[in-house]
Amino acid sequence: INAEYMGYKNMKLLTHNLLVCNSKTCKSKDVPLELKHTEVVQRKCDFNLPFMLKLLPRLNWELLVATVKSFPIPIPLPESMTPELEHNEEFMQKLHVILLETHVIEGELICQTCKKVFAINKGIPNLVLQEEASQSTSHL
Repeated sequence: INAEYMGYKNMKLLTHNLLVCNSKTCKSKDVPLELKHTEVVQRKCDFNLPFMLKLLPRLNWELLVATVKSFPIPIPLPESMTPELEHNEEFMQKLHVILLETHVIEGELICQTCKKVFAINKGIPNLVLQEEASQSTSHL
């Protein structure tokens, strides 16, 4: 993982954990997107324990564990989050590194249901679907 990346606002791993397919034709609106990364960087930011604790209930833990296994991150995650871990500040700091300091610069997000592919370029996920974009401009 590179230490920095030229000032781009990048997609954090936290963002990936909260995204779902937005295609109008997709049958499932709650299936997480698979992440295939080609470039990842880490950028330091301040640790905020209260913020981290508020995030925990919103996380798809199973998705996070699977995603982190595919990353060059030397921080293994347990298969499940426990109350003991929530009160372990050292663990919460490691989780902070994974969620808020790990940025995807280039890659793809893939819907597991409809197989739509959304590109990530220069740290920005493009969730605009080509067919839906062309439909919205065809009546102009």
